Amino acid sequence: MEIQIENFRGIAAADIEVAGITLVAGKNGAGKTSVCQAVAAALAGEVIPIDDLTKAHAARLVRGGTPSGYVSARGGGWTASVAYPEATRSTTGEPPTISAHAAGMVSVVDTPKKDRAKILIEILRAEPGHDALADALKTAIDATPSLIATVWRAIETQGWDAAHRQARETCTRNKGQWEAVTGERYGSQKATAWIPRAWTPDMQGMSEQQLADELAHEREWLEAAISESAVTAAEIARLKTEAAAGPEAATRAESVKAEAAGLEADRKAIRETMAKIPEPVQTTPQQCPRCGEALCVIDGKISPAQPVDESVLAGRREAIADCMNVMRRIDAKITDLNLEYATARNALAAAQSAEKRLATLAAAPVAAGGGKSVDDCRSRVARAEARLAAFQAHQRAAALAAGIENNRAICEALDPNGLRKSALAGALADFNGAAESLCAAAGWRPVAIGADMGITYGGTPFMLASESEQFRCRAIIQLIVAAADKSCLVVIDRADILDGPGRNGLIKAILSLRASGHNVAAIIGMTIDAQDRVPNLAAIDGTAYWIENGTAIGV
Repeated sequence: MEIQIENFRGIAAADIEVAGITLVAGKNGAGKTSVCQAVAAALAGEVIPIDDLTKAHAARLVRGGTPSGYVSARGGGWTASVAYPEATRSTTGEPPTISAHAAGMVSVVDTPKKDRAKILIEILRAEPGHDALADALKTAIDATPSLIATVWRAIETQGWDAAHRQARETCTRNKGQWEAVTGERYGSQKATAWIPRAWTPDMQGMSEQQLADELAHEREWLEAAISESAVTAAEIARLKTEAAAGPEAATRAESVKAEAAGLEADRKAIRETMAKIPEPVQTTPQQCPRCGEALCVIDGKISPAQPVDESVLAGRREAIADCMNVMRRIDAKITDLNLEYATARNALAAAQSAEKRLATLAAAPVAAGGGKSVDDCRSRVARAEARLAAFQAHQRAAALAAGIENNRAICEALDPNGLRKSALAGALADFNGAAESLCAAAGWRPVAIGADMGITYGGTPFMLASESEQFRCRAIIQLIVAAADKSCLVVIDRADILDGPGRNGLIKAILSLRASGHNVAAIIGMTIDAQDRVPNLAAIDGTAYWIENGTAIGV
């Protein structure tokens, strides 16, 4: 690979051939960092390779006293170039690329600890796959292939975090429905053992159809008992009164049904209102790798980070709580209306039955009593109705409880501390193994990233390590990340912070990485006070350049 630089920052002219390990040396201010930034611009696509500098000010990257600058990288059948001050990049063929991490522009070390897991999952490709999800859900809830496919589809289309939120919302919704069915506050143990008040032991193992048949049979006995009973003037008067109540009962049933429908619409509107209330959590800003500005994602759009005032968050929480309170009142009212609707329907049924009985009596009543009193038969009908309603409530509550349990297991699997943490732990074990191997080759103490995302050098926390030890951490992590993201080149600047043995160790670490099968070349920027002190890297098939007066000279 050949790098050509003209009038870029401190470099007037540089023709550098990158082969294996390429050392760029010079005195302070000679232009070593300019070379490193030029390479990042051409190969990493970072046309403005300096934080806090925007494209509108790209002219500042042109060497003073010259109208334009140029950076070009080329190899077999490809080129990648950037022209300044336009800051436009052009390519031919299929040039290799290097990541911002490999170019030394960003580092896992500089990522806030709370955000490292997400970055490392992406870099190390540590997101759990379909099989890991399937194994977890089968172990937790013996999930069906259909359920696993549904969850995986949500992950693929929405991402892990959004799928996790959706599972939590479904769980909350199911709990509300369970409470509406049972009339009790939800509890996991309670849901497992809950039975309605009208439930009797003999109902265990029965089907809904059997209970419906039982109710129909009791109603037949009631009709027979009514037919067999002596029809007095009082009974006829009672039947007429019941029959006369039919229109009012029908009207009341329709009115209650309409009111319940209105409340359902109100509940839907409140849910929509809740969905529009932003989450009462602070946005988590991330630094833009190009401009350095703190950004966050708001409503699916990348926007400048704006911390949310705590009073606003409190207002959002209060708004959500208000909506939940209104919904609970609506749910309670709907439950009352359902009972009132059932009462009206029963009254209507009684009125219709009274009309039939009156018609039967007017025609030719037929005795078929079986000896049961009318009151007894009515009690048995009421009991059969209660048993059927209890069975239906038990079935519905059990189905909702099973759904809640399924969603609980799904939430645990999708939670950042669930499968993703386990997958990252495995990836970190490989990462730390590779780091230990490179450090051993370099003769350095081991660099490691812990489960808490803390970085250590020989067991010493990064923030307590010396500057040269921190540099070693950066270099080792940079090399492993470059290999992981398949970058063809790493750019390591300011290596002069290391002493002689440390510099030799850096070279050995790079050679060890290359020997392990990762074809990663390296450009190393290092301050050296005299050209004759620049090491000859020919023995390791490397090259070295001395920069003086803005010009790179092969050594």
